Amino acid sequence: LPPELFNNIYKGALGEEIGRFIFKNHLKIELKELSLDKYELFDFKIKDKNVYVDFKHWKEETKIDSKKQIEKIRKKLNTVNGEKVLIINILSSYNLKTIKTADNKIIEVPYLWNSKTKQFNQEILNLIS
Repeated sequence: LPPELFNNIYKGALGEEIGRFIFKNHLKIELKELSLDKYELFDFKIKDKNVYVDFKHWKEETKIDSKKQIEKIRKKLNTVNGEKVLIINILSSYNLKTIKTADNKIIEVPYLWNSKTKQFNQEILNLIS
């Protein structure tokens, strides 16, 4: 695969499938595919809830302007009339803390699996469950 396709498409799709697998098999939470009009906004919706999920496969050294990202995510959440969104990075070797907006509508999860300790992020597993 060309590097652009690998980084922009393949890793994103892989992160989505890993996240779906963890939700289904470890959390016993079913994720729904989104309709075409919502497809590019987030990855999934939690079945029978108005909570959206967006899986990421970020490099640990990735730096983003969090204020701009929060504004962008909030617009997308309003577009789908969502109650809440979980932005979940799949993998990290750091024990970073979960970040929540003041209104608790946007929750950024730094990792589901810690590649250094070889353990799930128990804090977020409990929160999501």
